[in-house]
Amino acid sequence: MGNTTQFNNDVLEYLCDTSNRLTFYQNAVLLAIIRATWGFRKAESRITAGQISKMTGIIKNHVFRTLKQLEERGIITRQNGIIGVSLEGVTKHGNMPK
Repeated sequence: MGNTTQFNNDVLEYLCDTSNRLTFYQNAVLLAIIRATWGFRKAESRITAGQISKMTGIIKNHVFRTLKQLEERGIITRQNGIIGVSLEGVTKHGNMPK
């Protein structure tokens, strides 16, 4: 087996819960962010839309729009190109435990 990425169980349950209604693009971009952060044992990282586009196959304009949507939902945090997954944002949606 190659390299692995550890997932927070709350996030994994969030991704499995269809009531959270992430779009295909939102799910793909979120997974790319998780790979680029937690995959390197970082809480957040400088990630460009171009990098996410290469990881997901989603064109950059759609990546920008999707990042904005995920940030508005409180699922990710973004500041000056530094992106991270908001555990608080993920666990406050749906029936997730705090």
